[in-house]
Amino acid sequence: MGFYFHFIIHIFLSILLIFSWKYNLLILFCIILLFFYGFLFFAMLFVNQIYFLRKFDDFLEEITTIYYFFCNLLILFLISKVINNLFFLFFLALLVNLGPLFISLIRIIY
Repeated sequence: MGFYFHFIIHIFLSILLIFSWKYNLLILFCIILLFFYGFLFFAMLFVNQIYFLRKFDDFLEEITTIYYFFCNLLILFLISKVINNLFFLFFLALLVNLGPLFISLIRIIY
């Protein structure tokens, strides 16, 4: 069930991305998806604190984990519309995408 759910989310987001690009709504689409991701992230944090709602926490954690890298690409796209420095965008992409890796490594070490 989990594999199909992840697959459906990826396909759905890809279709929305293509349609928003086709109809010149890509920036609006990116902003809406980033707000939705923020809502899901804070909902996950809220649900994690309430004991009888923790069964939904796993579901929200999977969604935010899938959605994280997609949102990174959206953020880089929006920043590239404002800043045209490719060197800065490259290091920002490295920081945003490798940041969770370094945080996980630090947690394992300590």
